[in-house]
Amino acid sequence: GDSRIIINRNVMQRIQTIMPYLAYENDPYMVTADGRLFWMVDAYTMSSYYPYSEPYDGVNNYIRNSIKVIVNAYDGSTRFYIVDETDPIAQTYKKIYPKLFRSYDEISDEMKTHLRYPNAMFKIQAQVYCKYHMDEVKVFYQKEDLWDIAHQIYGVDDVEMDPSYYVFNLPDTEEGAEFINMVPFTPKSKQNMTAIMMGRNDGDNYGQLIVYTMPKNKTIYGPMQIEAQIDQNTEISKEFSLWKQSGSSYKRGDLFVIPIGTSLLYVEPVY
Repeated sequence: GDSRIIINRNVMQRIQTIMPYLAYENDPYMVTADGRLFWMVDAYTMSSYYPYSEPYDGVNNYIRNSIKVIVNAYDGSTRFYIVDETDPIAQTYKKIYPKLFRSYDEISDEMKTHLRYPNAMFKIQAQVYCKYHMDEVKVFYQKEDLWDIAHQIYGVDDVEMDPSYYVFNLPDTEEGAEFINMVPFTPKSKQNMTAIMMGRNDGDNYGQLIVYTMPKNKTIYGPMQIEAQIDQNTEISKEFSLWKQSGSSYKRGDLFVIPIGTSLLYVEPVY
């Protein structure tokens, strides 16, 4: 008599069926907490009607990651938690569905340690910051200092870099290793590194964004310049040529930019 059938077992299908009026990160991740397994999904409130705001995707000009969804991987129980009480759209949904949405305080302490700043939101902020980092009127109006998100060779193609998650010590801090996501910038239509944006994930620092800018009087190699150096290395290029023969092939993975003190270390996996 206590048996239950879970019809929508796919995590994304399940939460979209329960609450179709939110947008969701397409990358649910599994965690262990309180002795059980859970799927965690970031949810967004979005709108195209925010006054005097430029659309970031051609349509929407408002986005908040104010809701976290936690799904029990065994019994499928699904909880929607509002983690940003200042979001008016989330609060309106809570008034419409008072039994569906719970407060941030109801998340267990162990579960809170697994909350992460979502890459989709972080990349939107990085794309907007490429223009809005300019805070002088003349420079902004004439677009003298536009940035691009850095590019890399991924597989065999030239692609824009996605934010990556890392664990390391932030420069100029003594707080120990942190879990952060990060994306590098280059000047518009150039390849040298101009800045790095980092999103912090741990504890009270959750959601804090930090931008490290490179000195303008120095040339700091960007990811595509490092890719070119890899190609120009005779030992490496010899191996690449060998791996492309006799029906075999190779692909490059994500190029990692790792700050160590005041230096940058690049690491690229090859498959």
